[in-house]
Amino acid sequence: MKPEKEQQSRRKPARASGQSASPKAAKRAAPLTPYQQRAAIARQDMLALLRWDREWMAAHFEPLSILYPEPGYALALDRSPAFQTAHGSASVPVLEGAVKVAWRNLAVVFFLAATSALSILFTLCRLGGESTDSALREADLAVLAPQFGVSRSHIRNMLLAAEQHGFLARHGDKGQFIVLTPLWVEAFDRFIADSLSYSDVTYRLGQEVLDRQILDRESSTMQEQP
Repeated sequence: MKPEKEQQSRRKPARASGQSASPKAAKRAAPLTPYQQRAAIARQDMLALLRWDREWMAAHFEPLSILYPEPGYALALDRSPAFQTAHGSASVPVLEGAVKVAWRNLAVVFFLAATSALSILFTLCRLGGESTDSALREADLAVLAPQFGVSRSHIRNMLLAAEQHGFLARHGDKGQFIVLTPLWVEAFDRFIADSLSYSDVTYRLGQEVLDRQILDRESSTMQEQP
């Protein structure tokens, strides 16, 4: 019986001196550096965030598209990546407009920033809390705490804050019933109107940027043609 090493050499010819492994094999064998691993994860996260941003953009402009179907907001509803970039760049110079909207509606912005505060007030409205003869009690909302993802004490604090802002009032012999005031309805309507108006401005600006980019590309193509 021939030695084992000789049999192996016949089955698999030895690599010539200086001959390197194939590029594919080398690529498989080379592990990613920590920096490359972090970069790959960051790229995946970035792409996921951009997709989420386009979903948010579509949801944000959908109310405007219902109110004003013409000329509409198709670029946002279609989740166009090109419009996403154009809209973002066009919105930066007019960011002051967003600040003005916030300053004009500070009381409502407070509830936007507080966890689930708007959801609590919306639910109060949905359950009939806008009616002057509302029979809703604080406890009726407290039982919904798991749905809001907050504690009962947080709901109590948000209702107290609404009362301090004049958005909520109590009635009944012992003040056991709660009702949203016309001041809340007026303040929230004004905030929605201001926000939609600003959003429309940023959409039109983004559309103008995108249109200019398309025209510039077409002009460059025509100039390159003989």
